[in-house]
Amino acid sequence: MKFSNSKISSFYNCPFVYHLSYDLGISPKIKPKALDFGSAVHWGLEHNTSNLEKFYNENKNLENFKNDDSRILQEVMVQTYLDNKQQIINKILGDAKLLGEYHEIELNTKIKSKYNIESHDFMGIIDLLLYTDKGFIIVDYKTSSKKPNYDDYLQQLYTYIILCKSEFPDVPVYKIAIINLQKSGTRRKNQTELQYRKQLEKEYVLVDDDDDLIRVNVFDRNTILDSEIEKFENDLTNKCDYMNMVSDIANKNKIWYINWDNLKEYGGSPYLPLCNKEKYSWELYKVKDKYLSNDKIIDYRPMRKIDFDNIYNEVPIYLCRYEYFKMVYKTNPSKIFEMSDDSNVDDELIAMYTKLYQIENKSK
Repeated sequence: MKFSNSKISSFYNCPFVYHLSYDLGISPKIKPKALDFGSAVHWGLEHNTSNLEKFYNENKNLENFKNDDSRILQEVMVQTYLDNKQQIINKILGDAKLLGEYHEIELNTKIKSKYNIESHDFMGIIDLLLYTDKGFIIVDYKTSSKKPNYDDYLQQLYTYIILCKSEFPDVPVYKIAIINLQKSGTRRKNQTELQYRKQLEKEYVLVDDDDDLIRVNVFDRNTILDSEIEKFENDLTNKCDYMNMVSDIANKNKIWYINWDNLKEYGGSPYLPLCNKEKYSWELYKVKDKYLSNDKIIDYRPMRKIDFDNIYNEVPIYLCRYEYFKMVYKTNPSKIFEMSDDSNVDDELIAMYTKLYQIENKSK
């Protein structure tokens, strides 16, 4: 199992939702608006552009992008940051000299287990890594609806320090910075899009005080105690060990715990209909799986009733996942088609898998 902060957080919030998301690859067709908003802004910062059209086109299913006002706000936030980027980066650098700038860097490390011989694989993605003559400066982007408490992010920052130390043992972490872009609370009232955009641009002028909607907070490395990092790493080991043990038991026995209290917080989890076993709830989700769409191979497909049955009943997984279908089909194709009279079998899905298998083997 490969661990990350998001996987651990998901597991401890609700083990069953973790199972749906990470074990079965099920995700909502429509994401929560807050996630949509932050994803768009992060994409613009990563790609160094406020033209978010490509991101919108690749994520047409996201509910938030039906709202033109949100799109305008996202574009203004990104553009304001880019207009002031050099000033912001200079503030973070101080007297350090910038040697390199790297976006969306995936780093990996090993977390020692207290019970298993093998260590746990752990990964994290750093939004921006600045390489300077004094060492690395780790930069994390945050979007929020109010002024943040930066200490709330410390444990995430500990993770980044551990990852950098593992991947680059000879390069010290010099500083860590958080760039916070706060959403404006201004709503459009009887204004054209251009008027609304101009009003937002006035709000996002950088004047370097704590009331700005774009803020920078810098932690010097010497203010972060090594003892706190070691304590966090020990806690991380305990969490990974526990997750590994509980996941194995729960998957073998199909006994996943649902944390109803957490699911109903903040307006409700997008997985709530599935947890409630609501009729036709599978139509709200998609599944990570090889699939044919207009004869093009893609990585997701709409969730179907057979996927729902596989969660709650004893349906063979090879009937609703291509990787398992392929293993069975290679050795004994009749085993699948012998079940065609079974009410649980999705004939259309099996036909699509068969076609996909033929296409893949024809191209070899």
